[in-house]
Amino acid sequence: MHPLLLRLRALLGKDEPEVLGAVYSALLSLDGPSAIPLVAKALEEEDDTAAEAAFALADMRSAEAVAALVSRFNAGADAAFSSVLLSAIALSRRPEATDFLVAAIARNAREASAAIEAIGRMAPPAELRARVEAAVDQSDSLKLKQAFEKFLPAVSE
Repeated sequence: MHPLLLRLRALLGKDEPEVLGAVYSALLSLDGPSAIPLVAKALEEEDDTAAEAAFALADMRSAEAVAALVSRFNAGADAAFSSVLLSAIALSRRPEATDFLVAAIARNAREASAAIEAIGRMAPPAELRARVEAAVDQSDSLKLKQAFEKFLPAVSE
């Protein structure tokens, strides 16, 4: 499909969320970073379509896409959509994304437990797991220690 038709379809937003997710992914694949603002606009609604947009941005694995996700997260969202955004940020697997999540854990931010869960879902490498553990220790929060044990259990070698 032609990028202009994809843009039109994305702007109309009349499709099912899964269809729009495919449109967002195709648009990002074809147009690259220039499509990020259009897809990021869909994040405003905090609905299933917004979740599809978040994961399409995460799949891009670019610094610009992560910046759009972090910006939307910092603008505030309900707990459910914040969790979606944190998961998308984690799934991008970008260094700045993991730095953002680890910093939220270290300062025991309101969403720190959700950040731990998001990192746990991505099956993190040992180095990232150790960084999260250090951040949890720094926070000195029992709640975060419990979240760490739940979402990032020790792996036997």
